[in-house]
Amino acid sequence: MKIPIIYDEKDPKWILLLNIFKIIDSRKIHQEFTRNGIKPVKKGVVNFKIVLMSMFFASDISYVVSELKRSHELRKSLGFNQVPESNQIYEFLARFNQNQILEFVIKTLNKEFKPIKRGKRTVLIDGTDIQVDMNWNKQNYTKKFLEKKGLYWAKSASKGFYIGFKLTLALDYHTGQPLTMLIHKGSKHDSELFPEIMEKLRKRRIIRNKDIIIADKGYISFNNYREGILKYKIVPLIFPKENMKINKILSQF
Repeated sequence: MKIPIIYDEKDPKWILLLNIFKIIDSRKIHQEFTRNGIKPVKKGVVNFKIVLMSMFFASDISYVVSELKRSHELRKSLGFNQVPESNQIYEFLARFNQNQILEFVIKTLNKEFKPIKRGKRTVLIDGTDIQVDMNWNKQNYTKKFLEKKGLYWAKSASKGFYIGFKLTLALDYHTGQPLTMLIHKGSKHDSELFPEIMEKLRKRRIIRNKDIIIADKGYISFNNYREGILKYKIVPLIFPKENMKINKILSQF
């Protein structure tokens, strides 16, 4: 049995979520929706709020929708006049490609950060699994069926097998500012994603010579160390695995 979603005005999680909702309701964010082709804006705002709620409370979108429909107090507290069906939310999100969504998120978040004097930057890189809201425990989805939907089976240490995506995120260490993101279908290994996100950081002119890149041991490989230093001229601080030998890394140079 799932725990009901109950609004508590003193709960820090609810306070943070409502502050995010205020930002989403602002005129400048509505303009970002329009610039990135996410229309109609009012529908987009409602849908994004519900998606955020599902992330905040680690629940399916369909469950968040059912809770909003169930509780008048919850709708009133969060400012929902109407609640769409869950399939309408999925259909709306399916109209936009991942680049539109990523550009919107990056531009929106960056508006909340004040420009800082650019010195040597330290960048954090990490990844996480994103599970698609599909009841695959009760439904046997074949590989062929999923490919038609643009989805793939994946596996992670924390979730086991799941249907979904891999999100790779780069953040500024000192400010927490999001710099860029990657989304991949399935569960591509972190070590394979390191060159791709480095190339994206380079093309966007985010990293410069002698910047520091910090990543966990999932991104470790001799090639990533070599490419980081020789191609991108950065200092790669990738936590080594237990069987990693420093002499073998140094021999690459």
